[in-house]
Amino acid sequence: MDDKFFDLKKEKQDRILNGALKIFALNGYKNGSTDVIVKEAGISKGLLFHYFGTKQELYRFLRDYSIRFLQLEIRSNVSASETDYFTIWRQIIASEESIMDQYPYMIAFLESAETETDPDTFEPEDEKKKSRDVYSKALQNADFVHINPEVDIKAIEEMLHFTRNNIQRKLMFKDMMDAGIYVQQVSHYFDMMAKLTYV
Repeated sequence: MDDKFFDLKKEKQDRILNGALKIFALNGYKNGSTDVIVKEAGISKGLLFHYFGTKQELYRFLRDYSIRFLQLEIRSNVSASETDYFTIWRQIIASEESIMDQYPYMIAFLESAETETDPDTFEPEDEKKKSRDVYSKALQNADFVHINPEVDIKAIEEMLHFTRNNIQRKLMFKDMMDAGIYVQQVSHYFDMMAKLTYV
């Protein structure tokens, strides 16, 4: 990746990033066409490959950039002193809303990247699961004193990830990736789950 990419105007950078994030989130790496990406971004294919030498390089850059962006937003929105499990999750969702205001498809791209199996998309192998690690770290101080002891927390966490991912996919395929709609729908399910698990 050519560092001169960051010399471009922010609006143009974001058009390129958002175009690539959207196409890879919708289609995965193998079926994510660079022809469609440049059309979505409103740039030439030559320009795309001037800054990102290959499709592989573009994808790996996006994954790394997205994870770092997620880390920064979570650090800004998740209180280090908060311990209530669902309150931390609400702060995580606020982080995702902030991200989606600038990069509507970034969270969906990261979810897609978690299940990507093409060896061109990650190196080494342990790089593959980094975004889930960011969420786990944000939740590391959570206590469960107000949660029914019979509740399986790991299962709850998987349900929360599944709920977020499912809502993102539905919004994506309806071409309605709006941060406000996403947060409203996710919050509805999260609040309901909290009521069912609190004692």
